Amino acid sequence: MSNIFEKGRFKLALLAMLKSENNHNLSNKLSNCNIELKNFGNPYQTRGMRCPWDSEGLDVQIHTSIGNMSSFTEADKRVIRAHSTAIFPEGYVIGEVNIIPSLDGDINVEIPKTTREELKVLTSDINDAINKNEPALVLDRLHTFSTMYLRKICKKYGIDTQDAKGNKYPLHSLAGSLKNHYKENGSNLSEFSINAMSCFISLFDKYNEIRNKNSYAHDNEILSNAESVFVLQAVSAMLNFIDKLENIYE
Repeated sequence: MSNIFEKGRFKLALLAMLKSENNHNLSNKLSNCNIELKNFGNPYQTRGMRCPWDSEGLDVQIHTSIGNMSSFTEADKRVIRAHSTAIFPEGYVIGEVNIIPSLDGDINVEIPKTTREELKVLTSDINDAINKNEPALVLDRLHTFSTMYLRKICKKYGIDTQDAKGNKYPLHSLAGSLKNHYKENGSNLSEFSINAMSCFISLFDKYNEIRNKNSYAHDNEILSNAESVFVLQAVSAMLNFIDKLENIYE
């Protein structure tokens, strides 16, 4: 039962239960939805729900197209909540079932083109997950892409990518070295661009933290779709700016 928390397992279990009851109507509604679980802490302390003191609360979030939202009835929500309660192990309490508009129309993340085969594979993985409206799934993948991409550019300019002991520099350090290179080697960047790159260096530092604590790289509490898209778009904006600089000054 512990595997129920793995990506997609809950949705598969829920669909299987509905199909076993011949509830094909609700099963069909959910088949193209992205289903997320949001932990809201102790149900008694946060919402006054009667439950064991050490329980954890879970909200079920159904992400679907705006046009499909109205097809979900209150009866559907009650069925989903009841089945979710049956699926999850003891110690978990299902709170609310929320129908949320998906981010299909908002997801637009472009990353630099590359000819290196390993990076091309990462690019394919990133775009595939985005097209499936599962942006959180690629937070760690874009981090890998970003690190490899900036390391490649640093090496081109003879910029160190590791310390004397062979420890590789993290993403924000690579970005900082590149910013200094552009600033000191006649790129004629405006003060705005230099300051913007400095801000992004601090964001990359936080991105390292997100990769380690809020992505599928480890057993983490995952960012919501909205935050995941925001991170992907912010990081890709910096990568594409660097890519354009490289095209101009190479």
